[in-house]
Amino acid sequence: MKKFNDELYELFPDDEMQRHSKFKNLDDFMGNLGVKNQNEFDNLSDDLLDKFVKENTDFDNWKAMDKHANQIYLQRQKAFNL
Repeated sequence: MKKFNDELYELFPDDEMQRHSKFKNLDDFMGNLGVKNQNEFDNLSDDLLDKFVKENTDFDNWKAMDKHANQIYLQRQKAFNL
């Protein structure tokens, strides 16, 4: 059973998490962040999330990580639809 919404799993597939973070997948990332489900993630402070992202990924903050994930997702969708 997935702990987070499908969109997060689509935006942050295992290969991207491994390439850009210290974690093997989204669940591993969230677990180390101390987040157990979507509700906890939605209520997490921006400062805490940004600090964690900066310390554990290739990105300076969550916004940069999310932007990159969306760009990769769109590229994959275009390639899939060709």
